Amino acid sequence: MRVDVDFLFYLFTMNKIKNHHKMETIKMLLKVAFAVWATTSVIQTVFSKKNRILFLKIWKNVRVTMFFECMGVILIVISAWYGLSYIPFLSYGWTSLIYDNPSNIGIGSVTQLSQTLSHSTTGITSIGFAVITPLFFLLLFFCLPSFAHTEEKIFRKNTTGWGLITIKSILFGLIHCIVGVSLSVGFALAIGGFFFAMKYRQKHLAIQEIMINSLEMHNLIENNPGIQTSDIYFVNAVDEGVMRSTTYHTVYNSILVFLGFILSIVALWM
Repeated sequence: MRVDVDFLFYLFTMNKIKNHHKMETIKMLLKVAFAVWATTSVIQTVFSKKNRILFLKIWKNVRVTMFFECMGVILIVISAWYGLSYIPFLSYGWTSLIYDNPSNIGIGSVTQLSQTLSHSTTGITSIGFAVITPLFFLLLFFCLPSFAHTEEKIFRKNTTGWGLITIKSILFGLIHCIVGVSLSVGFALAIGGFFFAMKYRQKHLAIQEIMINSLEMHNLIENNPGIQTSDIYFVNAVDEGVMRSTTYHTVYNSILVFLGFILSIVALWM
């Protein structure tokens, strides 16, 4: 009887080990798939003509003061995330099933895969795998205006009322949970969304007022009786507002990507 119990325990243990290896293999395959998807998306965006034009247009509008404003917002967002992370159910994201800690599926997969491959090899090959992460952050930097512009058109365009701004800001933060971040990060990012919305609203209303009082606009209306003045005011205000919030969003993300790049370089020497 003792032999039978030992044998059953042996079978149970072996089966558990086998299942563990199977799960680890599945996790690794998912990381590879997400890393390939993220890298492909970034490379395609970097070399698109639309991205190059937008990149130059956005960075021409960047001012030094924007960096200080965005750094202040980032500190507030990090503080909020830190506080919210103490609430148990908010510290989880669906990527907890793949990673030790919930993370963005793109950035997390690339960095973790790079570390795994680097630690499992030696010499030049190990260094080659290690530099994948900083190279990825470098490429990602050139994509930021396009990524930010897409999000601004979705979450800030036509949004000037405070109620709608609040709702869309929360949705903006929580939508990031789809790519794997925890709920605490998602709620904290709503603060950044509210900041971008304020910049959009400020520019939208300013441009609208300028155009209404513009002599050139009055002449245009007089010479074109059938023109809808409200449409002219609205379209220009919306476009200018989106570009302003996109600029701030790009600066904000650039700071975070720069920090990621620096940390990945430091990790090469550790």
